[in-house]
Amino acid sequence: MKFLRIAPALILLATLAACAPVGRIILLPEPGGKSGAVEVKTKAGTAVLSQPYQTASFNQNGDLTSGETNATTVAEQYKLLLSQQPPAVSRFTLRFAEGSRLTNESEVQLEQILAEAAKRPGSEIFVTGHTD
Repeated sequence: MKFLRIAPALILLATLAACAPVGRIILLPEPGGKSGAVEVKTKAGTAVLSQPYQTASFNQNGDLTSGETNATTVAEQYKLLLSQQPPAVSRFTLRFAEGSRLTNESEVQLEQILAEAAKRPGSEIFVTGHTD
């Protein structure tokens, strides 16, 4: 008899669990406020996120729900996750006086570049150049 009283609650709980989001995608802005775009596809549909802080949530059935959030909410709800992001990209320009000799300013800057690289574990450094 006790089971018959609990059964409706268990059915409701199971129904809500099937509808609850199991995944969420939030499009974050790039530095400067711009954003790219991402297409979220599940077996039940597709959502395109193209504006900062647009969201797409999906449940176990793949049903998509689109929405929006804001910077404050993301910072509060995902503080730990956001703290794990790698540092932003740094760009430097070195100039040469003649041949392969750096200008005085670039020699000073080279020391700053090496110090910055040493602070970044697992960093990648890309060097590009051109001649006139």
